[in-house]
Amino acid sequence: MIDTGILWQVGWGAAAALVLGWLVVSFLPRGRAKALVARLTAVAMYVAFLCLFGTGFLRAEGTIGTIGFGFLVGLFAAGLLVSVWKGTRELLGGDESGEHAVH
Repeated sequence: MIDTGILWQVGWGAAAALVLGWLVVSFLPRGRAKALVARLTAVAMYVAFLCLFGTGFLRAEGTIGTIGFGFLVGLFAAGLLVSVWKGTRELLGGDESGEHAVH
């Protein structure tokens, strides 16, 4: 089982990366660098949420809490996978659809 102390540290690190990335994206001009930083910031957001709800899942005492936190962990894990996939596509050559994480 994962130690909740590790989740706590990773979660706070991801939250700090989220805030820093948000500030950087806010001041970067439109372009490839802004799209890449925005994708990395989205990954940090999903990692922070996974750590938060993962801690709740590990500490849940009842069935309802376990199911609720398990649903949230699954939801944000799926979001993390999509964000990593889109970030990898952006990193490898850009996304031709014109869609990116800043709008």
